[in-house]
Amino acid sequence: RGGGGGGGDDEGKKEAGKGGSKVAASVLELQRRLPKARVLYASATGCSEPEHLAYMERLGQWGKDSPFGADFANFLESLEARGVGALELLAMDMKAGGMYLARSLSFKGAEFNVEPTRLSKQQREVYDGVAEFWARAASEIKEAKARLAVA
Repeated sequence: RGGGGGGGDDEGKKEAGKGGSKVAASVLELQRRLPKARVLYASATGCSEPEHLAYMERLGQWGKDSPFGADFANFLESLEARGVGALELLAMDMKAGGMYLARSLSFKGAEFNVEPTRLSKQQREVYDGVAEFWARAASEIKEAKARLAVA
């Protein structure tokens, strides 16, 4: 009834929305039976494998009032069709909403080399266009924040 809580990780819950494991079905059923209970989701894969999000209904990423409709399958199909960039945007959106926290991997022991290269005229034009877009976007965001008095 009240404000009890529950938690769990994504082990064994893969593809809960696609007839996945018994654990996944149980987690979904528990959430549905206890609509007021607080839930903590923990995932080792996070947004990198969106099918693992199927049991995380309370994130609000799909459902009645979402752009993906009531069906997790629509949400998953939309992400998969848009590729890695969509997964990055999903992670950013969930982080901004306070519903997602991800650890960063360490670069300890990583090595890299700087390899100067000459860009073709077409590559420079693409780079310049992208840089101009992001500069304009940053300016628009700054202006919008000022208008809304957002810190």
